[in-house]
Amino acid sequence: MILGIEEGAEVLKMISDDITELQLGKNRYKVDGIQMNLVNAAFGPCRENLQYRFLTPWLALNPSNYERYRGMNDWKDKKEFLNAILTGNILSMCKGLDYTVMRRLYLHSLLYEGVAEYKVIPTIGFTGEFRVNFRIPDFFGLGKGVSQGFGVIKAF
Repeated sequence: MILGIEEGAEVLKMISDDITELQLGKNRYKVDGIQMNLVNAAFGPCRENLQYRFLTPWLALNPSNYERYRGMNDWKDKKEFLNAILTGNILSMCKGLDYTVMRRLYLHSLLYEGVAEYKVIPTIGFTGEFRVNFRIPDFFGLGKGVSQGFGVIKAF
């Protein structure tokens, strides 16, 4: 799936007829068909906590916070640490979209640690769900590796 936001959606509309294959890293993919959906999605803080589920593993840990995470023995400390990273990922997403968040975000999660392969290297990936007082459109990605399909979320 290719997601275009604002002017990116306009560019995708203009070039869609010319897309016959995609190259992601060393892999080439033939494009057999194109389906476009234009969605006006709500985005930003809200009063209620909305619930999201990770459709693909979330890559939360960079090399420095990986070491911190591995050094933690208490599950509560790990959960608070991951919640802070996930909140930071949402704020980073907003910054990339030139959107300023003017409210405090309250986030709660239920995450499961697993293994994900990122750039042919096994790493820790998390699945599960979270609640936050922020509207995020379905199929947005959070964390590392979003351009390769990691961290994709959907509301439920």
